[in-house]
Amino acid sequence: MRHPTLPLWIFCAGLALIAGCGGAAPAPQPPAGPPLPAPGIRSVAFEDRSFVGLWPGCGLAPCAIHLRDGEADSLAVTMGNVEFADLDGDGEDDAVVTLETVQPGGASTAVVYVFLWDEGARGVGRIDNERLAADLETESVQGVSPTSIGSPRLDGAEIVVGAVDSREDGELLGVEAVYGIREGALRLARRPIRRRLWPPPDVETSKATTWPVLLRSIGPIEFGRSAERVWDLLGADLLAVTEPPCTLSRLDGGPEHLLFRLREDRVDGALVQVDSLVRTRSGVGVRSSREAVVRAYGDRIEDAVLEGGHPALIYVPRDPSNAEYRLVFGLDAEGDVAWVYAGLVPEDLDDAVCW
Repeated sequence: MRHPTLPLWIFCAGLALIAGCGGAAPAPQPPAGPPLPAPGIRSVAFEDRSFVGLWPGCGLAPCAIHLRDGEADSLAVTMGNVEFADLDGDGEDDAVVTLETVQPGGASTAVVYVFLWDEGARGVGRIDNERLAADLETESVQGVSPTSIGSPRLDGAEIVVGAVDSREDGELLGVEAVYGIREGALRLARRPIRRRLWPPPDVETSKATTWPVLLRSIGPIEFGRSAERVWDLLGADLLAVTEPPCTLSRLDGGPEHLLFRLREDRVDGALVQVDSLVRTRSGVGVRSSREAVVRAYGDRIEDAVLEGGHPALIYVPRDPSNAEYRLVFGLDAEGDVAWVYAGLVPEDLDDAVCW
């Protein structure tokens, strides 16, 4: 019996399942990789972009310059660093772009631009001498008129900007301001810090470990004076380590165990803690025994229990002119001095120190 002949197209179709018809088997294809990420702010050509600012020749109003390959055609403006970080917490990188320019007189300064990524680079603000001066005035930082801004640095999601101010009396002052994104806008993250860059201060803050703590002062710092006075004396600022209403601050460059209590920008007192070498005029300090405190101050010592059940000894001065001041010795479980507070105290003693 003869078998029927299959049409050629059916024969080829069957072979195609194995090797194709009339050709070699197709080469195996590599597995598909992950999809390419969508372009983000790192793909933006900031070196070929327009920037609005108070550039030389603009007059009183801002004007735009255009960079080509990182340089302006007619002005001494060049592209500086471009740094990336997630500034607004949306999980996308944002950009901090620095332009360098030369001011009249030859001094160089930076102008800092901040861009957020929102399906494109969206400018949210710039930091220049004028912006920084306005922010300093708003924050009541006296005595500094920024004339030259340095390159910024990123600290997490915050932008740290430093500037200097040359003065005719031979001092060189500086200021450090920290900016961040708040509600989609570029704003100061905290109060700027003023610094004396030259000449160096007469009093070395590192020597604060040996300053005597007195009823109305510690070292050169008198209680009841403004925080600005501390800067005038030492060329150093008080850096907050706790939040209001109980604000404790550390002297910039000073020991960490010495804290200052501030109220409405006034230094009310000092808190000495840990194994400090700081002592009162009578030689009492941290690790002194209860007996040593009583022996030093006699009948002017009162027992007290502060908020949270903390035992303390309080020195009450005899002199009426010192009626608002106290020495407070906090005691540990063994009855030894754990910390010393000196200075002004409010009516409610529990508010005097952040325990």
